[in-house]
Amino acid sequence: FGAQFAVLVSSPELQMLSGREDFDDHGIRLGAANCLLDTGTVMTTKGRGVRLNATRDLVQMSDRICISTVDFSQDSSTDIPSSRSFQLTAKSDGVIHALVTSWEVWDGEDENLR
Repeated sequence: FGAQFAVLVSSPELQMLSGREDFDDHGIRLGAANCLLDTGTVMTTKGRGVRLNATRDLVQMSDRICISTVDFSQDSSTDIPSSRSFQLTAKSDGVIHALVTSWEVWDGEDENLR
């Protein structure tokens, strides 16, 4: 059995994976280009050498919600919807830099065996 979760996070350190600091680079300030960031693309932090547990400025901005459950012994890929919508509410003001997803898996129906 398993469940996938999602949570909104804020982290200027994560932002720098795809953004640009507003500093003078040969007389050109590039920070304004951050408004053109592609915010809809899935990006794995592992592929960029980043571990979320090592991110010092990570702030959880929403409650962590379950977005999918799976029985690995019975379900197949056709049992998982290709698209779903969820509502997450930010718990405080600030910039949301990422939607972080994670999995929890356990043996059998006893969720204590995670």
